[in-house]
Amino acid sequence: CVYAGSYSEHVIIQSSGPVGNYVTFKANAGDTVIMQGFRVDIRSYIKIGGDNANEGFNITDMGNTTVRLVDFENNADHVIIQNNTIGGTPSGGGGGFQSIRQTGSINHSDYSTVRNNILQYCGQTPAAAPAAGRAAPAAGGARPRPCPRASSSS
Repeated sequence: CVYAGSYSEHVIIQSSGPVGNYVTFKANAGDTVIMQGFRVDIRSYIKIGGDNANEGFNITDMGNTTVRLVDFENNADHVIIQNNTIGGTPSGGGGGFQSIRQTGSINHSDYSTVRNNILQYCGQTPAAAPAAGRAAPAAGGARPRPCPRASSSS
């Protein structure tokens, strides 16, 4: 479990789980855990976000426009991404269409599951997408939500 806090690290998964036995990265139940992102490359049987709705992460770019929020590639098989809030910040990028990215320069990933995530769209306006601060269209069971408005202080 990861306990409450903001973690600016982009986690690069180093080990696979044994066949049928997932290595699980999850927030301590009920804690608000803010992460900059996860990368799964040539790893299998990985779960990002716990089985319960209150064990997911808030995965955000923290204003860093070069980070991919959840990236799995190159034979990253049997990856489950669940119960997280995933999106960019108004000052950064990420979010929406680039929040979860599956690519492969060696081979494609198989048996990937993305479920019960909230995708937020902030800071980018690609073609056919809503304006910044609006919820992006969601697919695969994700629930879109508007991004919080940036507040100004005087």
